[in-house]
Formats: sequence, C-alpha cells, structure tokens
Amino acid sequence: MLMPKDPNATIIMLATGTGIAPFRSFLWKMFFEKHEDYKFNGLAWLFLDIMTSLAAKDGIGWFEYKKQLKKGEQ
Repeated sequence: MLMPKDPNATIIMLATGTGIAPFRSFLWKMFFEKHEDYKFNGLAWLFLDIMTSLAAKDGIGWFEYKKQLKKGEQ
C-alpha cells in the first residue's frame, strides 16, 4: 500500500476476512515512523469483518446461528 500524496487525506481500510496483519505496517508507517519529506496528518479508519469462530467452524450463517441460540433458550 502506498501513502496518499495528500498528507491530510482520510483513508478507509476494509479487512474483510484478512484480519489486521496486512494493515499493521501501513498503520505503523502512517503514525509512528518519522520521515523528513512526509508527515501523515489525516484520519485512518480500519473496519474488521470477523465472524464468530463457532459460525465459521460449523459453516453456518449468522442468522442460523442466532436461531439456534434462541431455540436453546427455550
């Protein structure tokens, strides 16, 4: 990933199943590394899409999982 030319840009990152690993170095470069010719001053949004481990393991969707939980409460 490349840094935006505008140091005041807003960056929106979507981690849809990848986890945070691909974004860690990018966030580090934006906010912690010191560069003589560039200083990021913008906003960075990182959205994570994390399925529950039970739903991922069993291959069922979220709504089916919620239905099963409700049936278990009865």
